[in-house]
Amino acid sequence: MRALELLKGAQDKPVPPKSGISREPSPIPPERHPSERKEPEVPEVEELPEIDPDCVFVYYDRDGDGRLSKDEFLSALRALGACPNTADFEDVCQKLGSNLDHKALHEAWKKLFRQRPTSDKLIAQFRGLSQEGMIDKNVLRFLATNYGERLNEDEVNELLKLAKPDSDGQINVEHLANALMPALPQAHKHK
Repeated sequence: MRALELLKGAQDKPVPPKSGISREPSPIPPERHPSERKEPEVPEVEELPEIDPDCVFVYYDRDGDGRLSKDEFLSALRALGACPNTADFEDVCQKLGSNLDHKALHEAWKKLFRQRPTSDKLIAQFRGLSQEGMIDKNVLRFLATNYGERLNEDEVNELLKLAKPDSDGQINVEHLANALMPALPQAHKHK
């Protein structure tokens, strides 16, 4: 999801504390060279969810020519549960060439779905920005509109609606992570 991409870009950027908040700010980790940063481990998903990629392909192949445009291809991958960032998506498209057909969708889905982040990884991305597991909605809005793939106003409003801030404008990071990265449908072995 785009929200995860923007968090990757902002993970180690310090956010100034909002005035008027009485909580002690969490310590900001020292800046490290990108090669020294340790990404949280993402367990590889061995089983693909019980989703029929053939149906998804047919749905997005609106003109029935047996091929998808890049935008349709990305939408189909997302509908199948993959959450590729821009670089991974471009890499897959470059390797597959311009023929984004049914076979290409299957191949890309198998690769990109296994890279799907978990809610635990998303929580880890927020760790340096949250205080006691909470993040201010204005901080989330700032991150979403200024880092990574910037969200537009409608997308930010949708994100905040999903985040369900409390009456003080605080967002429970664990709730947000679980809402953005819900449990997958029952999995089965995919050949």
